[in-house]
Amino acid sequence: MNYIKKAFLLIAVLLAFISSAQIPVKEEAKNAFLEITKTLMKSDCNKYISYYNDSLKLIGGKDDLYSKKKIRGDAGKICSQIAIDFTNNSDSLYTNYLSNFDVITFSRKEFLDTITPSKVMQMWKHISKTDLFIFKVLEKTPKHYNDNDFLVFGNVTRSSKNIEPPGSITWYFYVLRKTKAGWKIFACPSNPKL
Repeated sequence: MNYIKKAFLLIAVLLAFISSAQIPVKEEAKNAFLEITKTLMKSDCNKYISYYNDSLKLIGGKDDLYSKKKIRGDAGKICSQIAIDFTNNSDSLYTNYLSNFDVITFSRKEFLDTITPSKVMQMWKHISKTDLFIFKVLEKTPKHYNDNDFLVFGNVTRSSKNIEPPGSITWYFYVLRKTKAGWKIFACPSNPKL
């Protein structure tokens, strides 16, 4: 009888440990975004492209659906742009990014229930009210986004200074989905430089 109690207690402790060690999915999405960002800042283009889903929705561009074949065909352009935008590909670039910017993650419901242009302007203090790009992207985002997805913004400055993260704003905005193969980019703004 004593062994049964000990075994039950051991199982209960293990289950409590396992459940407390699990990371909420929203936090996983944020961590995946940070991994993608670190990959970009190290100019590891092949690894970055591996985060793309088999088909990628481009928001705000002329191509609505970007196939894996087209991604592979444009890999040279994507890699060239990454090399230009992240010329200082060092750990200090990533550390500096983490010091100056917040990553905000929304579920689809949170985004649809809470985001307004005034809230966006509060998030991006440095964006001019005349810069409509972000609003255009946000307006089109819900149709590229389902209840399993997370919208992640990584260019929200922590200071009141007018600072921008390295590269284009389009590198810091993704719709991410957890798949059997890990976290994938399902949608992102079209990069006007590509």
